[in-house]
Amino acid sequence: MERLPRFTIYLGIAIGVIIFGMFLYSVLPHMIQNSSNDWERAIGNISDSEEKLMAKFTAHPAYIAFYETYPDAKEEFENRHRGNGNLNVGVMDFETGNQILLDMYYDTWDDRINVNVRCNIVNEEGRHDDGLRAEGLFAEDFIKNVDCINKIEITPQVESTSE
Repeated sequence: MERLPRFTIYLGIAIGVIIFGMFLYSVLPHMIQNSSNDWERAIGNISDSEEKLMAKFTAHPAYIAFYETYPDAKEEFENRHRGNGNLNVGVMDFETGNQILLDMYYDTWDDRINVNVRCNIVNEEGRHDDGLRAEGLFAEDFIKNVDCINKIEITPQVESTSE
């Protein structure tokens, strides 16, 4: 009888060691793989300089379309470090107050550029109507086909009823 409590303690320790070993055997390779992927991404993206980041922005089709349509555009670059950054490009008609703005953001984790284009058109009250915008896939076509600067106002299409 005296051996039974000692045996159960040793059996419990052995079962704990076996379960812990199985846990390490199944989980540890995935942890190592994920941490090595994170290190590769971190090391690879830190080396991106501002010049490389600007080259990525200027090669984007929306950026090219913007400068083809509005060659006198102004831009503002913001380095967010670790390879991330923003580029804002815009044009404003100071007589009417109308604007078109291209916002570009580069994210190193996804290795892609997010693009947003919006028109700020002054309405009759003198405030900006912020209704015209495009994102991502449609940004280039929006820039080429929508004239935000010369528009007077946004007028919704209303179906007329004839009696």
